[in-house]
Amino acid sequence: MIFLDKPEGTTLNTTAAGNTVTQGGSVTLTCHVTAAKPQVSRYRYYLNDTTLVKDSNYNEYTINNVQRSQHYGKYKCVPSNDIGDGPEATVSLDVNGE
Repeated sequence: MIFLDKPEGTTLNTTAAGNTVTQGGSVTLTCHVTAAKPQVSRYRYYLNDTTLVKDSNYNEYTINNVQRSQHYGKYKCVPSNDIGDGPEATVSLDVNGE
């Protein structure tokens, strides 16, 4: 018997120390899941509940030339597979001015 389940144990991390990035720099968000059968087929990324990426095959999302006015706020990742959406994970990103 094969058990199928939507993604579980979602976490969202950034490459920025303390989740703080300097304006003009870059940051990568990484969406992890602990389990999914079948494997995750797409990731959706949001900033302050606005869709950034609707259908990504990658668990990473990189922002270059970070600007406080555009990139400050709460990021969210929602992993999905053929069974359904997994739990969302969020991280708040702070942007220091120059």
